[in-house]
Amino acid sequence: MRPFGVNFCAGIGSKITLVLILGFYLSCGELLIREDYHSSQLKWREPNPKAALAEFPSGERGSFITTLEKSTLRFFSGDMDFSDLKRQAERSKTKLRFTSNRDSKSFFYMESPEGYYASEAEIIYMHILLGLFYAKSSDLNSAKIEATYAGNLLNSEPNAEGQFDDATLRILLATLLTTCGNWNEAKAEFKAALKLSQKSSWLKQLSGSTNPPAELLVLFGGPGPEPYSSTGMNPNLITGLKNLSFEFFGKRTDLNWQDSTGRKGQLFLGPSTADWYQRRLIRDNAIQETLKDSRYFHKFLSSAKKEETIAGLKTASAIAIGSMISALGAGIAYISANTSNGKGILVGVVMIAYGIMFAVEGNEQGEAQAKKQSLNEIDISNNFRFARFLPEYLWVGDSQIFLEAPVAAVKKENLLVRFNPSFGKIPVRIGYFPDLYDFED
Repeated sequence: MRPFGVNFCAGIGSKITLVLILGFYLSCGELLIREDYHSSQLKWREPNPKAALAEFPSGERGSFITTLEKSTLRFFSGDMDFSDLKRQAERSKTKLRFTSNRDSKSFFYMESPEGYYASEAEIIYMHILLGLFYAKSSDLNSAKIEATYAGNLLNSEPNAEGQFDDATLRILLATLLTTCGNWNEAKAEFKAALKLSQKSSWLKQLSGSTNPPAELLVLFGGPGPEPYSSTGMNPNLITGLKNLSFEFFGKRTDLNWQDSTGRKGQLFLGPSTADWYQRRLIRDNAIQETLKDSRYFHKFLSSAKKEETIAGLKTASAIAIGSMISALGAGIAYISANTSNGKGILVGVVMIAYGIMFAVEGNEQGEAQAKKQSLNEIDISNNFRFARFLPEYLWVGDSQIFLEAPVAAVKKENLLVRFNPSFGKIPVRIGYFPDLYDFED
């Protein structure tokens, strides 16, 4: 058993260290990092959108990224509060910037109030998602306005080299236009998607259909990708962006749909959204000088340095506290010696030894951490900010008859995925399936 004095001082030391570190952390106003999303993402992968929303991290409240993420979770959990998403969309209409670059040719971006440079895919997805919220609330006029705006962004510079376009966003836009009852415009978007993804031959049927389906079925697939550094640590934050890649988790499983009356049909797989993220990385590299000067980059830099600084603070605190313990022990030993208190002398000597051990251990840990950080090495992927919970791909199906409680079914497996209730002038049902497991053929 340790003497009381040692236990007491060790407890005080731990508390001082904790208070110092916590105070430093709270004073920095850090951005969210990968670990902050862990609980929410686990629920999203179940899938349990309501629980994912409940577990969503509290940081960056009201920012562009968290608004887009929480709005996606709300859409699938049945929560119709999209006021924050509406505010972000209105801001984007006045903050959008267009530019050209020899690498990415022609692109646009938006700087949010907090300084984040939203990507083209994130901006267009935001307006489509807002339009779907409007359609679910039966405000089809507002839904059509968002569809028109998203379409204008996809067609903003039709003759510009390197103009951003994407098949998945075209399919989502077609879905929104379908809810508005604008089938001819929806067909045009399906046709545009086919040009961008010629392997998706199933789009021919939808783009060539004279009459709209009785119901359109759309299923979001995959929980969303995560970034990783292809070369591990990197000594420079900006050049480190060149070494980022994204890992996708969805298995692209073959699915059918079926309803409670026994009707069945096929759900067709759409293309991957990988280009959303590759384009984003190209864009970040192209405007790196702009990014360096942004408020958001300085927050990003601070966030990336957080673990290194906290580690250094732990080391300094350990050494300082160890010295305090030793000094206190020396004082106790001195007083006890003058009063001939043998037990007190023993306590003092033990405290001196413990203080030295505490400081030495902290110093060793600090040296190991300093060695690791000697080249200012930072895993950028842990701190890289982008909108999570977006689809990795879509499944799309249709029916010429109104359906009774349709579900998506994995072929030859007893697994059913429910769609949300239909909405829109031409009924559309949208669902989500994380698709994380391999199924036998």
